Amino acid sequence: MRRSSFGSMTAWGAALMAMFLLTPFVAAQSRHPATEIAPFDRKLLERAAKLYYSTRATGLQGFDCAVHPDWPGIFSSTRQGKPGTANDPHIALLNTVKITLHARLGGGSTLDWQVPADRSATLDASSKRMLDQMHEGLGQQFQGVMQLWTLFSNGDLVPTPEENPDLTQTGSGYRIHTEQKGEWLTELFSRELVLERFEASSGGSKLDIAPTFKPSEKGLLVNSYVAHIQPRGGPAGQTQEMHVTLSYQTVSGFPILGRVAVEMPRVGAFNFMLDGCSVRHAGK
Repeated sequence: MRRSSFGSMTAWGAALMAMFLLTPFVAAQSRHPATEIAPFDRKLLERAAKLYYSTRATGLQGFDCAVHPDWPGIFSSTRQGKPGTANDPHIALLNTVKITLHARLGGGSTLDWQVPADRSATLDASSKRMLDQMHEGLGQQFQGVMQLWTLFSNGDLVPTPEENPDLTQTGSGYRIHTEQKGEWLTELFSRELVLERFEASSGGSKLDIAPTFKPSEKGLLVNSYVAHIQPRGGPAGQTQEMHVTLSYQTVSGFPILGRVAVEMPRVGAFNFMLDGCSVRHAGK
C-alpha cells in the first residue's frame, strides 16, 4: 500500500481532532449567569428541545459494536481510483483484525484493535507499521464521529431557558447566539425548529456544520452533515471539508449508529458498518 493511504487516514483524524478544541467552549455555554427570558422565547426553546432525540433523556450511556471497515473502498478512494481487492496483501491482513468500538457518550470512546496471535507473531516491520497507522487513524476518526454524534444527540442541542441564550427571529426561522471572551456559538433553526446550521469558533479553530435530521419514534435523529473545519493555526479561509452520512439500528429499544459513511474531497471515502452491538444505559 502506498504511504499516501496512511496519510489520508491521518488527515481525517487530524481534521476531526480540531473539533475537540471547540468542546470546552460549547460545554461552557451552560455556565454563564442567567437572567429572565421572555415567555415566548421560553416556550419556543422548550418546544424545540422536545423535537430531538436525547440519549440523556432515554438513559443511553454508550454502546459496544464490532466495526467492519470497507477496506477495498477505502484503498480505492485514497489511491485515486486504483481499485483495492481482497487479494491485496494489506487488505487481506486488515481483514483479519478484530475491531471493536466502545462508544461512551460521556467521553472517552475507545477502539480495540486485535490482530490474531498467529499473524502478529510473523509480521514484518512494514506490516506492523501499517497496522499501527491504521489503528491510530481509525481511532481518531471514531473519536470525531462520536464527538459530533453526541453533540447532536445528548439533549444539549437546544439551550434551556435557564441558559439565557440570545434568541432572535429571522426571515426564515430563528437564530440562537452566545459569545464570551472572543469565542462564539451560533445555531440557525428553521421555522419548524429544525437545526440547519451550527457554527462555532474557539481558540482560532472554526467549525461550520450543516446537518439534516430524520424523524423517529424517539425524536429527530441526525442522519447527515457537511462540516467545514478551520483548524487552529491553519491558513485563513482554507477549510477541511467533510460529508458524513449516518444510518441507524435499534438495539434494546435504543437507536444507535449502524453505518457511517464519510467522504473528504481530495482525501478519500471511508465507510464502516457496525454490528453485534450491545448498549449501556442507566440502571444496567
